[in-house]
Amino acid sequence: MPYYYSPIAVLIWCEDCNWKSESYKNALAIAKIHAKKHGHKVSGELTIAFGYNFHQKAEEEKEERARPS
Repeated sequence: MPYYYSPIAVLIWCEDCNWKSESYKNALAIAKIHAKKHGHKVSGELTIAFGYNFHQKAEEEKEERARPS
């Protein structure tokens, strides 16, 4: 796989009450639901991991260019 993108951690907190969540699944929706339901201000931090790896693709292209036509 040439790339990956994955949420790895989240912290959501309500600035008006003591509510918190660390669920990274549907974090934005969870925060929005709490904010709308209670009329509160909710903030959060989402940590993601990502990477790109095109080594194999680059090697295949080098080999193809090196082959005689």
